[in-house]
Amino acid sequence: MMMRQEDEKMSAIISKPAFDFEIVEHTGYSFPDIAASLSGVSPYYPNFKEWLFFTFSKSFRSGERRILMAHNGTDVCALSLLKATEDESKICTFFVLPEFRGRGLGRELMGRSLYSLKGGATIITVAEERHSELRPLLVESGFGVFEESLGAYRPDKIEFFYST
Repeated sequence: MMMRQEDEKMSAIISKPAFDFEIVEHTGYSFPDIAASLSGVSPYYPNFKEWLFFTFSKSFRSGERRILMAHNGTDVCALSLLKATEDESKICTFFVLPEFRGRGLGRELMGRSLYSLKGGATIITVAEERHSELRPLLVESGFGVFEESLGAYRPDKIEFFYST
C-alpha cells in the first residue's frame, strides 16, 4: 500500500519522541552521571570536570545553581546548568547529546532555561567550534553577541559571549 504525502507527515508527527524536563534536586543526583553526560563539553573548556565537581557542585548544594535535565525516561538527553544570583543570570553549560539533536529539544530546553532564570539579562558563552550550530538558536531566543574573546578559555580559540 502506498502512503500519501499527508499520511507520511502525520506519521512523523505521531512518532515524535517525548522528552520530560525536570530541575535536578540537591538530593538524588549523581555528579559522575552528569559529568559523563557532559563529556562532549570537556574538549572546549579546560578543567571542565574540576569546575563541575568543585565550583558548580558547591553552589548547586547551596541553591545558587540549578540543573535542568531533559530525559526520555531512560536516558539523559540534554542538560542546562544554570546560575541565578543577584549579580548574574547565566546558562553555564548548554548541551544536547549528539544522538538527540535535530528533534527540537535544544529549542525547548533553551526556552525552559530562560524561564527558569526568570528574566533579566542572561549570559551564555559559546566555543568557536560550536558557534555556527548554536547561533541560530541563540538569536531566535533573543540573544546577541556582545563580545568575542580570543583565548578566553583556550589559547588561539574564540569564545563568543552572548546576552539577552
